Amino acid sequence: MKPTFERDAVTFGGSSASKSRHNLRLGPPRQLRCSLKDLSGHFVPRDISAGGFSILSVLPLRVDDIHEATLTFETVRVVRSAKVIHCRPEGEGYWITGLKFLSVERGGATVEELLDRIAPEMKSQ
Repeated sequence: MKPTFERDAVTFGGSSASKSRHNLRLGPPRQLRCSLKDLSGHFVPRDISAGGFSILSVLPLRVDDIHEATLTFETVRVVRSAKVIHCRPEGEGYWITGLKFLSVERGGATVEELLDRIAPEMKSQ
């Protein structure tokens, strides 16, 4: 079951066919922004978890490439390196790309802080 995206709401991803998925996926709010350093284009977040995120774009990304991703929501800005795990066509002219966060430490906000801001009700779980 895929995440459900509702206007300005966070919805939780359902079960996945992938047995390797260990993190709960969140459907992102519309205000979540994503950019990839050195790539121009519009990247729309589709889901996010502590382990990674997926985006919809008009650019196909190469599997195994590593990008510096910036995710911004309200006052929280997270910059992390992320590796392209998969990229597949989604309709005509669009691509869904899954990226895995790499454990390269950077200053600033963490992914966990971003997730806490997006879904504060999950802090205690």
